Amino acid sequence: MTGTPKSGRILRVSGLTLFITAILIGTVFRFVPQSEMDAPLVIISWVPLPMILIGVFFYWRGRQYGARAIAEDVLTESRSHVLYLRPFRSDTSTMRYVFSALLTPQIFSGLETEEEQLRDVLQPFGELVAIGRPGESLPKPGAARLYASNEEWKDVVKAQMLSARLIVIRAGIGEGLLWELKEAFEIVNPQKLLILVLNMKRKHYNGLCERANPVLGVSLPPGETLPRSFGRISGFIKFSADWTPSFLPFRVPFFRRSAYKPFLRFFKFALRPVFESFGLEWQAPKVSTLTVSGMALLSLIGLLVLLAVSVSLREWLSSRGNVASVPTAVQENAPSSQEQPYRSAVAEAEARFQDRLTATPSVRTQLDSIMNSAELSALPPEEAAKRAQEMGQEFGRVHSHSGLRRLDDSALLAKLELDRKILAAADPVSCAAFAHGKISHEQLSELLDRLEASDIELWFDLIFQAVKADVEGAPARTVDRDRFSRALASVMNAPPEQDSQELRRIMADYSHASNEQVCWSERTMRDRIAQLDTSDRVVWALAMAR
Repeated sequence: MTGTPKSGRILRVSGLTLFITAILIGTVFRFVPQSEMDAPLVIISWVPLPMILIGVFFYWRGRQYGARAIAEDVLTESRSHVLYLRPFRSDTSTMRYVFSALLTPQIFSGLETEEEQLRDVLQPFGELVAIGRPGESLPKPGAARLYASNEEWKDVVKAQMLSARLIVIRAGIGEGLLWELKEAFEIVNPQKLLILVLNMKRKHYNGLCERANPVLGVSLPPGETLPRSFGRISGFIKFSADWTPSFLPFRVPFFRRSAYKPFLRFFKFALRPVFESFGLEWQAPKVSTLTVSGMALLSLIGLLVLLAVSVSLREWLSSRGNVASVPTAVQENAPSSQEQPYRSAVAEAEARFQDRLTATPSVRTQLDSIMNSAELSALPPEEAAKRAQEMGQEFGRVHSHSGLRRLDDSALLAKLELDRKILAAADPVSCAAFAHGKISHEQLSELLDRLEASDIELWFDLIFQAVKADVEGAPARTVDRDRFSRALASVMNAPPEQDSQELRRIMADYSHASNEQVCWSERTMRDRIAQLDTSDRVVWALAMAR
């Protein structure tokens, strides 16, 4: 074939036909017992495997021909474009793409690469354009490829940076990437630049920060503060007008996730602030029918399995007779110690926190008076135990809230930074509950469990200090209203102006804002507070403590 758009369509159709036929044949053979197959049938049963590989290869090659034809149209017309710079090693190779089709998740994902999904999300900004790998005969599907020699590629990149509406640089560790980042910092508007961090190990991300920060003159968000999924960091880094970086993590509401084009939804939700800062309409992806159906099916299967296990257990117990008649000798010879159930890092830290409280005389005196109160003594034992637990939690909640304004500057700043980390790791519902001060003990424990072990320990240490300070009557601190007014203005009027306008709009009607709006405003506000000088951050921390 000559590689024309028509031949590309033929290859795609042929490839899909082979692929679907192979899946159907393989499904049929799954219902044929191996013992009933003669030699020819056994051989035929293996035919779907090469058919799948050949079909996917044809499909991929056809899409490459199509990508070349589309690139010719994009590059010859005067359209807005998005420049995508990435390490060449991140490109999907033909071999990797073909063999990935043997994996069920890849089949469900629509056989589209991460780059193609990024292109679709960024379409409102313009056509995605990238620099092609030198020497490749056909482009990879996704961005329209420009080709340049080793001598001229830097000039081509600089020219594209200046004309692009948006620039996305995929994080990596190559020298070329570092040059591209440095060049972008020197010649482009900071609000046009995004750094895409995609499935990076924390040590690799921190390595990038160590190399890039001195060259760029900024501090990229440290890996220890960023949320991770399966040990990997994913999200976008965007910049304000003064090059202050902020991280946009990959988070998608559960029922809006989908195995079909999964990165598209992560890209779309993460980039919402960027759409809004450019004045572009942002629409959330629809609830995934596939995810909802899958969960319903799994729930049904779970119920059926539970029912089957219950019936089988009842029949087994009936056949064994009275299960209570276990021989006494067996019971006496049973191990006296039992394996301790697993406790999370949060549960362990909370237990140590409670031990510290009861070991502190001033706190112990008040707790004893609660436990010996007339209200508890009048209740039955089970109700008294439950009520005692509620009163103990209320005791800790009241004194910790009241005690925060009795702490010193270092403790207040540590609490302020921990709150920022918690909000960054929270889903919209928990984030809004935390912001409104209505978060449940279970929600808070779940959020704390996402932090590093040292941060969990610090959280409970600060709460202990606050309770102790309040019980012992340490002096309460007041807020300097004039200084707070100035610190408030610094936060609410910081660039970019679009974000500041949105922040003021949400805060004006905070009680009626959606969870997503509350969460965005809290994160934005706390990220801005983190950029203030120490004295202003102390004023903010003290104001929030009240």
